[in-house]
Amino acid sequence: MLLTSLQNPGMPIIRYRVGDFVTRTLLPCSCERGLSRFLRFDGRESARIYLPNGRTAWAGKVADFVEGITMTAHYRIRQIGYTQFVFECTKKMNLTTEQATKIREMLSECAGQNVQMVVKVVDFIEPLPSGKRNWFLKEFVEN
Repeated sequence: MLLTSLQNPGMPIIRYRVGDFVTRTLLPCSCERGLSRFLRFDGRESARIYLPNGRTAWAGKVADFVEGITMTAHYRIRQIGYTQFVFECTKKMNLTTEQATKIREMLSECAGQNVQMVVKVVDFIEPLPSGKRNWFLKEFVEN
């Protein structure tokens, strides 16, 4: 999605790339302004699972599940290969074996094949050099 906003004359936003993927419709908006409408949010560019066939799948439903467990603990999913993942979480999460199994199953659904997932419980999850705490990272080079 690209955004343009000319509402702020001091600093207009022109073709700002937010990194989100959306599905839009060509049906007119009831406001009659002739602008595009979005049907749904499909995922964030930074939360794509990379597949061996070159395609990608979004891991957003995995994040929804994990955040339903707890919103007070930090976590991160690192994709270290097409079917290899590391799930890092802080001790505060108190992740159960059943919850870890469900996360692995959801990743398998997204990837379209069985995945291997290692769980690492850590004291602290370091932010990225940018200061952000992305919950999903791709950490391998594709062939």
